[in-house]
Amino acid sequence: MKYKNKKKCHVRQNYITKHYSAIIGEDRENFEYKGLSHEKYRNKRVKLNFNPNKKDRKNSWIDKKSRISRKNKFGKKKSWRFDKSDYEKL
Repeated sequence: MKYKNKKKCHVRQNYITKHYSAIIGEDRENFEYKGLSHEKYRNKRVKLNFNPNKKDRKNSWIDKKSRISRKNKFGKKKSWRFDKSDYEKL
């Protein structure tokens, strides 16, 4: 289900959690994603080298664990981009 080409990874807002999520894979009905945040939560997140939102100066963290949810739970694709150095964390 994960994208083989990491450049296809993108960001969408999750309507359930109200947070942005890194979409790391998809099939016909579902997205595989990892949550994005400004906060480090215990040992469950990894710090990104660069925030995907270039307008935001705060540090960005991504969940270590991926989740799967229906496509209709997400908003439109954002124009944010991940830095090449962060691909290994996706």
